[in-house]
Amino acid sequence: MDLVLGLSMTSSSLRWVLVEGADQDGAPLDRGAMPVDPHQGIDAEALVSALFARAHPRRVDAIGLTWTTDAEALTSAVWQALTERGVENVIAVSDVEAAEALARGIADLAGCDRVVVCVAESRASVVASVTPEAVTADRVDPAALVDVGGLAPEAVFVVGSGDVATVVSVLRERVDVPVISAAEAELALARGAALAAASAVSLLDAEAAPARRALSPTATLAGVLSAAVLTFVVSASVALGMNFTPDTEQLARSVDTPAVDASPKPAPKAPEPVDDAPAPAENAPELAPEPEPAPPAEPPPPVAEPVAVEIAEPPAAPPPPAPEAPAPVYEEPAAPAYVRPAPAYVPPPPPPNYLPPAPAPAYVPPPAPAQLAPPPVPAAPVQPRLRDRIIERIPIINRFHEPEYPYGP
Repeated sequence: MDLVLGLSMTSSSLRWVLVEGADQDGAPLDRGAMPVDPHQGIDAEALVSALFARAHPRRVDAIGLTWTTDAEALTSAVWQALTERGVENVIAVSDVEAAEALARGIADLAGCDRVVVCVAESRASVVASVTPEAVTADRVDPAALVDVGGLAPEAVFVVGSGDVATVVSVLRERVDVPVISAAEAELALARGAALAAASAVSLLDAEAAPARRALSPTATLAGVLSAAVLTFVVSASVALGMNFTPDTEQLARSVDTPAVDASPKPAPKAPEPVDDAPAPAENAPELAPEPEPAPPAEPPPPVAEPVAVEIAEPPAAPPPPAPEAPAPVYEEPAAPAYVRPAPAYVPPPPPPNYLPPAPAPAYVPPPAPAQLAPPPVPAAPVQPRLRDRIIERIPIINRFHEPEYPYGP
């Protein structure tokens, strides 16, 4: 792998670093920063063209992007410009993930159980905390960076592009643990993003091997940020080196390895552009010149030579327990559907002027029939006298004679 580009973006500034090679000892070939107008933004296409022109004639094989929460629009524009240019192997890491991975890597390399890392930015800062139980990171107001004493750390590390000096000064008055910063702390996230992208792309291109596990970009960022970028001093005689990353095979240096000169070396000069180098865009933003190399520092104190210790392979994980049968789930019976009761019968109202019928008369039995007297027995007829019968038969005599018998005709 030839060159790797790292970009760190906030709402007010953009920082970059060009790193040579994919390993953690890659020398920075170019670095710089430029202000960003939050209202006007930048010409992302011109910026990308200018950065690639600085790398010409060499090739940029991987690009790492990290940003703060208030720089999402700027990051999106840069990402779109890289996509339209056909650039591949672009790795994105948020500021919270970067701070969390940075804190984890520092704690591992320093051998501390409790570490706090403060990423000081102008608007949105991040505080990452490492404890034996977990690693957490949260965005906070920049003024809250000095209120980390309640986390009970063994050491506090301060990086970022904000007012790092003020944060360090206030923290040293408030906490009783070492408060550590580093030169070029504002480029820490940019360099870390570049190295994380290089490591991730190298692992993707390599063939899979049983003894090596694939690293996520944030896992790789833990080692490269904590060692290669910051060179934090844990104590007066021990410095954090760049020997290993948390997720790769680790082997300490042997006692025969000569000590490496810790004095800073000037960065190698960039190669002269050739005639066919692409001209930067007309509207390309003016990039800040590369800062002058720092003067040679005083020789570091003697470093204790480590003993070669091979890290033992972790024991094989026990087989997973057999899955337990799911607990029976009680299904509550559905409530019966509500049925509205039938309305009560209401008789129709009576017609107007209605008079109910009179009640039926009480039954009165008829009187018993009166006792009837027996009919009179007719008297036996009186036989006429013979004289009368003779006279009746004689008409002449009969007309002057009226019978005296009481019988009727």
